[in-house]
Amino acid sequence: EKSMRIGIAITTKDRPDLLAQALSHHTKHLPGIVEVVVVDDGSAEPAQVPDWVHLIRHQESMGISAAKNRCIEALMPHCDHLFLFDDDSWPTEDDWHLPYVNSPEPHLQANYAPAVSRWNQLWEVYRTPDLVAHHCGRGHMLYFERRAIEKVGGFDLRFKWGFEHLEVSERVYAAG
Repeated sequence: EKSMRIGIAITTKDRPDLLAQALSHHTKHLPGIVEVVVVDDGSAEPAQVPDWVHLIRHQESMGISAAKNRCIEALMPHCDHLFLFDDDSWPTEDDWHLPYVNSPEPHLQANYAPAVSRWNQLWEVYRTPDLVAHHCGRGHMLYFERRAIEKVGGFDLRFKWGFEHLEVSERVYAAG
C-alpha cells in the first residue's frame, strides 16, 4: 500500500487575492494530514498566509523553476506525494488527490483545457478510465511521487519563465 504523506506547495508572485482564494479552496478540500507550503517568489508586498501554512519567501524573484525547486526542497523531507500548484489553481472536490496517489504513474499534471491555437493544442495520446495522456503539458498543478524527484531531480534553472513543466516531465518520462 502506498504511503499517504502528502504535501501541497503553491507558488505565487504579486497576486495576493488569488493566493487567498487558492488557500480558501485548499482549506475546503485538504486530504487529511498534509503539509502546505507557499513559496513567494519576490512579491513587492510579502505574501500573507495563515498560521497552518509554511511560508518561504524569495526577496527577489528567481523565476518559476527556482520557486518550484524551493517547493520540492520544503516537501521532500516529510512527503511521499508532492503536489505543486500555481496560485491560480486549486482543488474543487474532496478526494481530488486519490487518482494521482493511486496511479501507477510517478508524475502527472492537471492541464488547462486545450487551446484552440495550433501552437498550444494538446493531442490526446491515450486514455484510461482514470487518466488522459497528452503529447505535452500545459499544466497548472504538477504531481510527483517522491521516487520521480529522487531519480531525475527538480526543475532546470535555465527555464526561468516557461517550458519548465515540459522539461521536467520529459526527464521523468525518459527515466522510465
